[in-house]
Amino acid sequence: MSGIRQNNYAVPAFLLAFIFCGAIVGETVSLSLIVTTVGSGILSRMYLINGLMLLGLPLLFFNHIDRVERGKLLSVQLFTVTVILSAISLILMFSIRSESVWVKSLLFILYPLSYLSKTTLFLTFWTLANDIFTTNESKKAFPVISAWGFAGGLSGACMSRLLVEIAPAELVLAVWTVSYGVAFVFSLKTRSHFSRKLLHTEEVQNHASGILENVESVLTSKLVRLIAVLYFFIFIAVFSVDYLFWNKSHEWFTTSASIASFQFSFYLVHAIITIAGLWFLLPGLISRLGFSRILYVLPMILTTGGVILLILHKTTGGKTFFALFVLFQILRYVAFENAFSPIYQMFFAAIEKEKRGRAKTMLDGIVKPAAIIASGLILIVIGGSTEIILFLILLCGMVLLFTAFQIRRTYSASLIPVNKRYLDSQ
Repeated sequence: MSGIRQNNYAVPAFLLAFIFCGAIVGETVSLSLIVTTVGSGILSRMYLINGLMLLGLPLLFFNHIDRVERGKLLSVQLFTVTVILSAISLILMFSIRSESVWVKSLLFILYPLSYLSKTTLFLTFWTLANDIFTTNESKKAFPVISAWGFAGGLSGACMSRLLVEIAPAELVLAVWTVSYGVAFVFSLKTRSHFSRKLLHTEEVQNHASGILENVESVLTSKLVRLIAVLYFFIFIAVFSVDYLFWNKSHEWFTTSASIASFQFSFYLVHAIITIAGLWFLLPGLISRLGFSRILYVLPMILTTGGVILLILHKTTGGKTFFALFVLFQILRYVAFENAFSPIYQMFFAAIEKEKRGRAKTMLDGIVKPAAIIASGLILIVIGGSTEIILFLILLCGMVLLFTAFQIRRTYSASLIPVNKRYLDSQ
C-alpha cells in the first residue's frame, strides 16, 4: 500500500478497482441471467445491439471529451449509472417477485447497459490517467493501477460468488450498484488530488466539429490508423472466443446459479494470474524488452490456440475439448489484460492531450462497434459452427501478428522527431 501512495498511484488505483468490481459483476451476472432465461443463441444478437449502442459514443463524446475536464466527466458518468442501476435493481426485484412479464425486457436492457457503461467508464478513466501521467510515468503506473483494478474485480467476483450460493443471482446486482457508487466518491478524490494536471476548458478551442472532421483529425497519424486495425481484429477474435465460451459453458451449466457460479470461479482463476502478471512480471518485461514488443503476445496465443483447438475439435470432444478450451480462454484473458490493455493505453500518453480523448472515442465509438457488429453478423451467418469460429480466431491471430509488427516499426520510427513529422503526414 505504501508503494502506491509514494508514487501517487493510490487514488486512481482505488478508483479503477471499484469501476472494475462493478463492471465484472455487472457483465457476468447480466449475461448469466439472459443466457439461462433465453439461451446462448441470443448472444450474437446482443452483440449487434451493443455495437449499435456504441456507435452513439462519437455523437456524445467527440465534441465534449477534449473540451471538458476529464475528472468531472467521469464523476458525472458514475453518478448517472449508479442512479440508473439503483432504479433497475428495484424494478427487477419487484418484477421477479410478482412474476411480471417485464422481467425479460429488463434483462435485455441490463446487459447492453452493463457493456455500454463499462466501455464509457474505462474510456474516460484511461483518458484521465493519460492526463495525469506522462509517457515515462505510465510505464510504471499503468501496470500497478491495472493490477489494483483487477484486484477490485476479484473482490467483486468473490463477494458475488458467495451471494450466488445463498441468494438469487438478481440480488448480486446490488454489488454492481454499490461498486459504482464508491467509485464515484474516488473520482471526486482523484479530481481534487490531481487538479493541476487535469485538462481545463480554456486550454482547447471552444467550438464544435462534425464527426467526420473529428475522425479525420485523429486519423492523420499512421500509428493511430494501425492501432485502429489492431483494435478491430482483436475484438473480432475476442467476441468470437467469448461467444464460443458461453455457448460451451451453457451446454454444461444450465441454471442461472450454476453458470454464474462457474463464471465467477473462472474469473477468480484468471484474475489471480492476471494480477500476479501485472504486479510482478509486466514492469520487468517493459524495462527489458520495451512495451511495443509485448504486443506480439496476444496475437501469438490466438494463432496457436486456434490451430490446437481446431485439431482437437476434429480428434476429440466432450469434457476434454471443453477443459482445454477453458484453459485457452484463461490464457486469452491473461494475455489481453497483461499484454494488450495496459500496453495499448501507453501509446496514448504520447498523443496531444487536446486530441487524446477523440482518438480513444474513435476506437471505442467507431472501430470497436464495427468489430462487435461484424462479429454478431458473422456468428449469425455461420450459425454457431465451432469449427468455423475457431478458423476465424486463427485468421484474426495471423492478421494481428502482422499488424503488431507494423505498429512496432512505426512507433520506433516515430521516436525520431524528423520521422514523426513525416509519419504524421502519411
